[in-house]
Amino acid sequence: MGFSLIEVMVGLAIMAIISMLIFSSLLSQMQQADIVRSSTRDAFERIAQRRLVETVVSATLPTWPEDKENAFTGTATQMSGVSAFSLFDQVQRLQAYSLTLRMESNLQVLEIVTEEGVWTVEDIPQDVGFRYLGGDGLWHTSWPLGMPDQAGIAQMEQFFANQGLPRMVALWDEQSGGPAGVEIAISNTDILGVRVRDLAGEFQ
Repeated sequence: MGFSLIEVMVGLAIMAIISMLIFSSLLSQMQQADIVRSSTRDAFERIAQRRLVETVVSATLPTWPEDKENAFTGTATQMSGVSAFSLFDQVQRLQAYSLTLRMESNLQVLEIVTEEGVWTVEDIPQDVGFRYLGGDGLWHTSWPLGMPDQAGIAQMEQFFANQGLPRMVALWDEQSGGPAGVEIAISNTDILGVRVRDLAGEFQ
């Protein structure tokens, strides 16, 4: 015995419903997988960007006082210096670098400029700026500290404790009054200042 037309149509309708349910489930799973991949990619990009900043800043070298061009300097929105690193070569080499916080399309970004390229870290909170940990154990908004006009013994001690390189650099949240998740220790704070031209051959 065969199937009647009604039975065939009912069977087709049931198969169509089952197919739609399976397709909807697969589509939902694919969308979830895309979300996971996108989130993972964004997370790895943020880790890579933070690692880039750490690599550049942590290897900063001190310079002699008369070497103004290459000396490390910093404000709340910009810092620059000379660092011994390489992102693409196995051998480290001296490179000038700068980090700048600037506004772009109503968002604050961190621009990293080295001799090997330019990179931009996005999604930096607007109330965040650079701070510098001095030898006096305090965080400062600029580096190096200037000589005070009327300096007593305490002011002179603070001045000389904050020459050379800061102990750490941090992205500082002005609202919370503390670091915003990025604190970078500078490795070369205890070595003597150098003339960049004297070291250039060692890092080629």
